[in-house]
Amino acid sequence: MDNNSQLSMFSDPLRGNNDIEKDSKRNAVYLIALSNLDGVGFSTIKTLFDSYEGDFSNIWNNSKDEVYKYLQSSKIPNSFIVSNSIYSLSKEDLKVAENQYEILKYNRSINIVFKNSAEYPQSLYDLPHPPTWLFIQGDSRIVHDPAIIGVVGTRTPTPMGLDSAQRLSVDLARGGFYILSGLAEGIDAMGHQVAVDFDIPTIAVLGHGLDIIFPASTSILRQEIIERGGAVISEYLLKDTYARERFVQRNRIQVALSRAVAVIEGKQKSGTAHTVRFAKQVKRPLFGACIGDILQIPQHELLIDLIRQSYPVFDIGNQDNRNNLRTFLSNLVPKDQRKYSHGKPHLFKGLIKEVIRLSENYDANHNDFSWLIDQISNYRDGRSQ
Repeated sequence: MDNNSQLSMFSDPLRGNNDIEKDSKRNAVYLIALSNLDGVGFSTIKTLFDSYEGDFSNIWNNSKDEVYKYLQSSKIPNSFIVSNSIYSLSKEDLKVAENQYEILKYNRSINIVFKNSAEYPQSLYDLPHPPTWLFIQGDSRIVHDPAIIGVVGTRTPTPMGLDSAQRLSVDLARGGFYILSGLAEGIDAMGHQVAVDFDIPTIAVLGHGLDIIFPASTSILRQEIIERGGAVISEYLLKDTYARERFVQRNRIQVALSRAVAVIEGKQKSGTAHTVRFAKQVKRPLFGACIGDILQIPQHELLIDLIRQSYPVFDIGNQDNRNNLRTFLSNLVPKDQRKYSHGKPHLFKGLIKEVIRLSENYDANHNDFSWLIDQISNYRDGRSQ
């Protein structure tokens, strides 16, 4: 029995079934199986998916020569070797991939969401070239929320920029918005950290596969995002490493998922500048947030450009400006559309969980709690002076 017959045997039980979950699972298993093959990467698999009407099993309805010719016309490197590799795929390979799929979904909370499926975020269709699929770790429902605000900026912010990112993110958290960013150091990390500190979900979009931890300094933060009901997203295959162009492309996903995009700091030639360009392309509202004078600081070049182009830039160190920002956001997303499905933000909620953990692990007694209450009271009294 040849490999082609083996594949037909594997896929027939799911073929023709209208159950969306089973159709998505079949495609996900094929995607994983293809990604396991030597020489078959992101571009090849995307080309195959787009070419065969969003159903990977359709590949084997064609001869190997036909697949080779198509890959060659699509300028896939080493097309002959790649087509041979694809046609070496066996029923056993697919069983291995199905087991990997089960581990991803049920052990690691990773879903693979394909374009044109019910789970795919509608906002991504605003892009000229929407991602063909998304790997989503965590709660995939959050990406459909109308109250997502992108917070973007440089990896090397000024102290003023970090302060601006923190103050803006606090306002967003308390105001019922989800914060979306790219899990890079600097401005991105600050936005996510505020969400984590307030124990609310946040969304991180990566420029590499979910199995890659980059930068290493954000590894703990990334885990906390998942634990608090957020989501970490990538269009790249699990083991795809980072590259400049991939970070640029992930910026378009950040923009499309966001109801509006907040720019904190960034130079005219930077990744943040690409994000601004994508926002204009898909007509997402743009605004800037800063504290004090933004002139004469290179990281504020994009904010100065926004002002020149009549986009609002709010000095959130000024209470009137902060109120104006809240009005601006309310006009974009009315309050009744800002509904945290995971509960309201509470700054000390994470601390309470830690107190409970310590109490249970060490049989905390009355004296332990009295001491904690005294410490909190002393801090509040000192702060009020």
